[in-house]
Amino acid sequence: MLPPAEETRAGAGVRAAEVASLDLFVYDADGLQRLDSYQRLGPVALEGRPVALSTSGPKRLVALANCPAGILARGDFNALEDLRSLVMEFTADDPARPLMSGETPFLAGQPGGCSVTLSPLMSEIVVEDIAGAGGIAGLTVRLADLSGRCEVLRTEDFRPTEILSEGPAQPFVPGVRLYCYPNGSAEDLLGAPATKLVVEGVRGGVPLRREAPVGGSDGIRRGSRYRLSVRLSDGPQTESMMLYPGQFLTGRDGEQLRVWVEVTPEDTPVLFDREDLEFDRERGIYDYTLDADGKGVTLDLLRGGTGMFIVAAGPPVSQQLLVVVVVNP
Repeated sequence: MLPPAEETRAGAGVRAAEVASLDLFVYDADGLQRLDSYQRLGPVALEGRPVALSTSGPKRLVALANCPAGILARGDFNALEDLRSLVMEFTADDPARPLMSGETPFLAGQPGGCSVTLSPLMSEIVVEDIAGAGGIAGLTVRLADLSGRCEVLRTEDFRPTEILSEGPAQPFVPGVRLYCYPNGSAEDLLGAPATKLVVEGVRGGVPLRREAPVGGSDGIRRGSRYRLSVRLSDGPQTESMMLYPGQFLTGRDGEQLRVWVEVTPEDTPVLFDREDLEFDRERGIYDYTLDADGKGVTLDLLRGGTGMFIVAAGPPVSQQLLVVVVVNP
């Protein structure tokens, strides 16, 4: 089976309608980081710009959206370190209104306020299509070896401390969505297995089951969307192409973006279409520098506009992807 060919962030543009509650913690921005104030706001309060009450001075604002009140009642969060230990159970989370968190420093008592980006803890696995499924009845997909719990403020270095053996099976239709918590294991390790996609069905009266890890070389990241095109085979997965950080990228002029590909087998030829890149450079969208091994490109963003280029992997992968770059969206 093929691993994902695309990863995108799934938490951008959160709408107020998706937020049932908002917990605002304000901590002092000093060595002790003690709690200054706490508020819990409901959906009505989110129709305008939420106001966090606090004393003046350097602070750190932490926001939790859609956090069950019950898990907050179990802890004492008088210091930021205490809140960083707060854990959410995957079975208590809801993909329709997922737990989200964000934090930012700000100077209380000054005009202008501050902005916090809310990022969901869970990630989304989208199975776009399954090739080689002819003659299979009752085709279903599910995730296995899911991380069962996570610290709500953690953004990297996810190591599952509790494993759910399997999630619920869903009938396969193109674009079916599955959900899981981040897992830093890209392969099965002792006590830390990789999260896997499982495809099941019946062919000729014989049960069929195929599974393969999902995610990239660093496992499954927080708040990301992975799109999979799956090919069933009688043997283990041997061919794949993974594009990072995704097929739709945005940035501001003066910034850099790096796009790179991982392929299996590793000696599979990779081609970044030079004509596409040169065309965008001539229009002044970005300048570019290809990696020495030809499997990546660094874009120096120059001015507003939209560019695009093809990335292709040769045999035996034989796959190509279109990358769209929007500067100053």
